[in-house]
Amino acid sequence: MPELIRNGRDGFLEPVGDIQRQAQRTLQLLLDPDLHRKLSDAARQTAIERFDIRRIIPLYEQYYEEVKNSNL
Repeated sequence: MPELIRNGRDGFLEPVGDIQRQAQRTLQLLLDPDLHRKLSDAARQTAIERFDIRRIIPLYEQYYEEVKNSNL
């Protein structure tokens, strides 16, 4: 999901159905502890920055207010 993952920075994106490439990426992470640590640290930081509950809930509340006040 390119909306969530930055390829090579906090995860890998491979084409849907490209099992060979996905398997290669998995092996790469299993065999390279430094790369695994780098990507997992970056993924954790991304989750904290973008998806923390204290950040997300106000966005949902704002959206719900907008929908509630719209003329739908």
